[in-house]
Amino acid sequence: MIKGLMHVAFWVKDMERMLDFYVNVLGMEKIFEMANVDGTPGTVYLRTPDQRYIELFHGGTDRAAAGDGRAAGYSHLCLEVEDIHAAALELEARGVKLRVKERQGRAGNIQCWIDDPDGNPIEVMQLLPGSPVLVPPADGIFVPEDQKGK
Repeated sequence: MIKGLMHVAFWVKDMERMLDFYVNVLGMEKIFEMANVDGTPGTVYLRTPDQRYIELFHGGTDRAAAGDGRAAGYSHLCLEVEDIHAAALELEARGVKLRVKERQGRAGNIQCWIDDPDGNPIEVMQLLPGSPVLVPPADGIFVPEDQKGK
């Protein structure tokens, strides 16, 4: 029934800042804008290299106070890269602060974490051979290395 992930959407406080980040820093392509019915700025569509999209909606407000990070709703966006070390160096060279430096995640892949200008968390990930994302376990259950034998 589902063919694939089409897009992720964000309400945005400062569209120019967000466009600079997603287009000029992360390298996505702005493909078109669409005004609201009343003619006010509406949605900006960005395309990723794998033909998926991010929608940015004008008119976002301040984020609610941070809780324990597990409130229902948006958690994070994950972007795949070929080489996490090169990507981390490039992000830092472009002025992006790494919130979490390169590390191995529980599923065995290598990741680092950044935030977009509105504070939305972004995981940057290099999938490694044998990753359960690429080769799901036959029984559908993955046990991370730190949990094996427990």
